[in-house]
Amino acid sequence: MNKRDLNCILFIILMDTIVRTISLEESSEVISQLEKKEFLWEYGVKVYSQNQEDGILYYLLSKLKERTKIAVELGAGDGIECNTGFLVRHHGYTSYMIDGSPYWLEKGIDAYQTMNIKGKPLFICSWITKENIIELLDQNVVPKEIDILSVDIDGNDYWILEEIYKCKRLSPKIIVVEYQDIIGPEKALSIPYSPYFNHTQYDCWNGPNYCGASLPAFIYLLKKDYAFIGCEGQGFNGFFVRRDLLSEMNLEEMKDIHPCFTMEKVQFGMKHRFPRTSHMKWVQIDKK
Repeated sequence: MNKRDLNCILFIILMDTIVRTISLEESSEVISQLEKKEFLWEYGVKVYSQNQEDGILYYLLSKLKERTKIAVELGAGDGIECNTGFLVRHHGYTSYMIDGSPYWLEKGIDAYQTMNIKGKPLFICSWITKENIIELLDQNVVPKEIDILSVDIDGNDYWILEEIYKCKRLSPKIIVVEYQDIIGPEKALSIPYSPYFNHTQYDCWNGPNYCGASLPAFIYLLKKDYAFIGCEGQGFNGFFVRRDLLSEMNLEEMKDIHPCFTMEKVQFGMKHRFPRTSHMKWVQIDKK
């Protein structure tokens, strides 16, 4: 093992220890003493998230001077393996967890009732469309100012986020979106909008291959107010930070997104998965 690999392993162990043992209130000073890494995914730690989103969100939140401790997660599933579950369980966050599956939400409600947690999961069962998303937020009295908006619904992700952004209903400091990595770094594409879209009705070989939108599509949508700063280590969850906070958080926009498409899984998807659905109808997203 060379010195670089050893340093990488030691940093991962250190970051994992920090995320699991130090409160967000005490995190700023500790994180500020860490070696600055080239890529956001290097701060990744998996506690309950699908990949390493827990560590990245902890890292970003540690850089905020003020936190609302409120999150909204669209496509939260059972609220256990998701992007905000760790913050609810260990850091006192209130998360509005919205999902269209009664089964998964019931499972989550039952699981949380057995836990000693610091925050509050608010489960909302509803199929999410661009016609009802604003009403859902209003009915559940979701505040405008929140720390995190996470979008992962394997379907109309672009169109739902566009509706929230267009209506200015939420003003998250950080946005996490799952993008369709198999499309690659050049094309700005989304599936056409259909309120009852279900990705399981289409090709799902090695993952859902016809759903969501590409990373450039989300960058075009948000670029006026949000800067893309990187992805997690598997290369399909993107992180955006509000531009007025970049200086405060000492973060830089990631203008060259190609490194996010170098992971082995992503390369495989671009080569073998996207060709299976490239002939289907995709909507070209123009620069705003």
